[in-house]
Amino acid sequence: MPQVSALLMNACPAQVQGNILELGSGWGGLASKLARKYPQNKVIGYEMSFVPYYVSVIRSIYSPAKNLSFVQKNFYDVSFKEAGLVMCYLSNPHMAKLEEKFLRELPKGAQVISSTFHCPQWKPIRTIDIKRLFNAQIFVYEQA
Repeated sequence: MPQVSALLMNACPAQVQGNILELGSGWGGLASKLARKYPQNKVIGYEMSFVPYYVSVIRSIYSPAKNLSFVQKNFYDVSFKEAGLVMCYLSNPHMAKLEEKFLRELPKGAQVISSTFHCPQWKPIRTIDIKRLFNAQIFVYEQA
């Protein structure tokens, strides 16, 4: 949804120190927007599903960004130690599983921005209401 994508992009910090990861990058639209917004940062979209992954790779050929790549890999197996920003739209069970990994691996100051689903124990630094969805929110977290 374009309005949610715009809210996610507006929730992003002005500058990011480190790589930008999109976990579950789907068709690659948000990762492409992130690559344009942050040309100085490496942007990596992780997607396990075959069709969305290949569509995102093909889309990136026709709209290339030197700082953007897509990887077909389980993001639970990826290190977050060099990430400055993590974007995700994942279910609550995924967020609960990732919460410990975020807190253990993300460097100080790194942010996680999640649409609709939240980390159960980690307190967000802010939330943004998504008015067009049923009580949905964007959750912004920052590593202390």
